[in-house]
Formats: sequence, structure tokens, C-alpha cells
Amino acid sequence: FFRHDAASMDSAARRVPDFSVIAAQDISEGSGCPLRFHPQLAYEDHVGSRQWIAGTLAALHEQGRKAVLITHHAVSPQSIHPDFADHPANAAFISDLRPILMETRPILAVHGHVHNSFDYLVEGPGSTRVLANPRGYARRPDTQENKAFNPELVVEI
Repeated sequence: FFRHDAASMDSAARRVPDFSVIAAQDISEGSGCPLRFHPQLAYEDHVGSRQWIAGTLAALHEQGRKAVLITHHAVSPQSIHPDFADHPANAAFISDLRPILMETRPILAVHGHVHNSFDYLVEGPGSTRVLANPRGYARRPDTQENKAFNPELVVEI
């Protein structure tokens, strides 16, 4: 779901604050010069991270061990709130890891980065429960953005 097309990259560059405030270190040249973090760098990190996640979960699955996946970005388009359906910036917040989840079958995937609560199953040869329970931005100490946030949520595995 992390789309690598021009429209998604442009939307992310314009709408995601990370791309205007985070500096990236230019280690490929060894120059030590700070560069602006941009969607292409995020995509390259995504590809490497996705390979690592797939390999690690596959190894645990082959060993017959239970696994829990914890990520910052959402792991499925099912974690897109209806208010943001088909929004081009979704690619900067959500990755479609469903094929990896279906193949490697972690029992639970917990993610952040979204501002709404989600609790659903990704079904396949096995199922993975996907859970997000964000408080949301703390604009004032006495408020919370996500009214469905459960500060007492406990999950048994």
C-alpha cells in the first residue's frame, strides 16, 4: 500500500510535516552534510524494513514460535478511517503488510501513527489480530483526540 507513485510522493512531501522538519544524514557520500528527509528516502527505508520484518517473522513461524509485530505505521489499509479513504497521503502512514501477515501468521500486530482506534483480524491461512489504541495529540492535558482511546486496554496472548 506504500505507493511509490508520483502523486503519492508529491502529496506526502507537501502534507506530511516530517518532510519539512527532519534532516537526513548523507552517509552515502560520507560528506556529513545534512539533507532534507524526503519521500524517496522514506520509501527506501520502507523497502529495507519490510524485508527485515518478513524475514524475521518467517524465521519465527518456521520455528513454530508465536510472534507479535509492533510497528509505528499501520499494517493494513483496514486501519484507514473512513474520513481519509482514498486520500493520497495514506501511503505515508499505512503499509499493506497483509501478505506478510498471512504468510507468517503473527498472533498480534500493534501499530501507531493513526489517530483512531482499530481492532480487527487479517484473515488468511491463519489470522492476525491488528490493534491500534492511540490517545491522539495531547493538545491540552485535559483532552484527548481519540474518544475511543482506552487507557486501561490489556491484551492477553
